Formats: sequence, structure tokens, C-alpha cells
Amino acid sequence: MKILLPYLKAVVEGAVPEGPTLRDSLNEMDRISKDPNMGLDPKLRHYLQMRSYSKALDWLNGNGVEK
Repeated sequence: MKILLPYLKAVVEGAVPEGPTLRDSLNEMDRISKDPNMGLDPKLRHYLQMRSYSKALDWLNGNGVEK
């Protein structure tokens, strides 16, 4: 789900001029997390729905986040 990376980075690390805004990032992540056709891993969907954006970013980066 590399589509999520710029949005997660904007929220976790801070928005940059050439990237998405904080508002756009939050809206897009909400949309993606609610879309059953996106095929999100259940753990990633859980992180997004619970707004655990740091954990979601770690999970995408392969850092093996545990509960």
C-alpha cells in the first residue's frame, strides 16, 4: 500500500510544501481505510481506523509493530 506513504508521512513527520496537506492526508486515509476494495491488510486497516498513524507507518516500513 505504497499509496498511503505520503499521507502517513505528512501526518507523522509533518507536511512538506511538495506533499499532501494534513487535511488531505487525513481525509484520504479515512477514505482508504473504509474502502473494502482497497484490499488492506486487517492490521493496517485497524491502525488507520484507530488513527495509530505512527504504527501504520512502521508496519508499512516493515518494522514489525506489535500491540
